[in-house]
Amino acid sequence: MAEFSVFETSWKENETALRKIRQAVFIVGQNVSEEEEWDGLDEQARHLLIGKGNKMFACARIVDEGDALHLGRVAVLELWRGQGLGKLLVTTAIKIAMMHECKFLVLDAQSYALEFYTSFGFQAEGAEFMDAGIPHRHMRLVL
Repeated sequence: MAEFSVFETSWKENETALRKIRQAVFIVGQNVSEEEEWDGLDEQARHLLIGKGNKMFACARIVDEGDALHLGRVAVLELWRGQGLGKLLVTTAIKIAMMHECKFLVLDAQSYALEFYTSFGFQAEGAEFMDAGIPHRHMRLVL
């Protein structure tokens, strides 16, 4: 994992890299519509990127919701999956939420990924719902 670096960035600073990863993972890979993916929250959000040199492989978005931060758009390019990049994104988001003294970190997990997020202490809440044609569950981590 040491060869990868994770850093916090803004949409303005790294829009091209963020768009490229999310386009590949969500729009092409999961058939999410562009209207649903580009929801207007990116410019106000914090973003995480993971890369090596000038190549980026994974990203996530953090939106401030008052007493909680909302983690979303967690995406790892297919060729880089299984190397702990998703774990690095989530642990970094947890650290950021703790630094900002938030009470909760919340997310809407694709249902197949519930076990992944549960391993960090997230708890599923409410019924399964559809988002962009994909089953999801709301999850919360008490900090």
